[in-house]
Amino acid sequence: MLNFARTTSLTAQTAGRRIAFLWATSASAHTGDCMDASKREFFPRLAVLAGTAQIAPSAFAQDYPSRPVKIICAYAPGGGNDMLARVVAERLTARWGGAVIVENKPGAGGAIGAAAVRGAKPDGYTLLVASVSNIVISKALNPAVPYEPTDFAPITVAAAVPVVLVVHTSSPFNSVAELIAYAQANPGRLNYSSGGVGTGLHLAGALFTQTTRTDIAHIPYNGDGQAITALLAKDVSLMFAALPSVASRIASGEFKALAVAQPKRLASMPNLPTTGEAGVGGNGVLLWHGFLAPKGIPKDVMDKVHDSFAAVLHEPEVRTRLQELGFEMIAGTPAEMAATIQADAQKWPAVIAASGATTR
Repeated sequence: MLNFARTTSLTAQTAGRRIAFLWATSASAHTGDCMDASKREFFPRLAVLAGTAQIAPSAFAQDYPSRPVKIICAYAPGGGNDMLARVVAERLTARWGGAVIVENKPGAGGAIGAAAVRGAKPDGYTLLVASVSNIVISKALNPAVPYEPTDFAPITVAAAVPVVLVVHTSSPFNSVAELIAYAQANPGRLNYSSGGVGTGLHLAGALFTQTTRTDIAHIPYNGDGQAITALLAKDVSLMFAALPSVASRIASGEFKALAVAQPKRLASMPNLPTTGEAGVGGNGVLLWHGFLAPKGIPKDVMDKVHDSFAAVLHEPEVRTRLQELGFEMIAGTPAEMAATIQADAQKWPAVIAASGATTR
């Protein structure tokens, strides 16, 4: 494989040298009005050699990957992005017959790792496992983040983490409608916890209050664990939580789930209505996790990358493992991911601006 890649590279270099030689010899052999004849002679020969020079990209795609592929995770080990990347990397290694390595580059809310991939060579050997948080929300929170949501080539939205609206089991609210009615009649009397300002779960609450035109105060904590503890202690009225972090509390009866904040009902909780069904406008919150490449990756390489990711994400064992970790499987196309990013880039900046959240 490596010898073939080197051969195709040398073929392209040889073609380039022959093109330069032909131009020089054609130009020196003809002067004045005869230059037109020179061009007529040169350009057909150039077309032939250009075809020879194009061998390298397609051969490269056929040869890909011929060395280790790196998936950058912009968060610390153990989080959702990291777990997703490691499950997928393990299966890609088996499929491609070469190492796929997950490298953690945490910091700045996921912006450091994403920026590293944005600046990487677009050859398919450096990829990014990402989420709506560091691709869209980080930029909206802080304009100084050194990339735009469109600065990447989408591969796939692999999965999403469902967000549920939960209250303490002793809460008088048994439906979203009851909660909204009380909040509208008693502005400022309710509050909700989150793991910090500008987090996806904070913004899920902000979107809810803006959409329902209710005054429900946001109480930020240092991480989702503390936010959950606050609800357990009844220090807050409600919270929007990632389902995996509260599923056991719901099952034990400590929390009541009133709705899932996404367009479709959960397969794991089919009786739980969506916020849309409960009368809240909009399409809720999709905290997606997916994979991207540096912009400019050759199409044939991208096609091979996407097809491999899609095959892995449809493996029954992989789907089972990710579902056990709390993910809802999606495994969409690059076009679908681009549309998701575009929709988020239109929605979240307005929500963030209205909430007053910033990390600057």
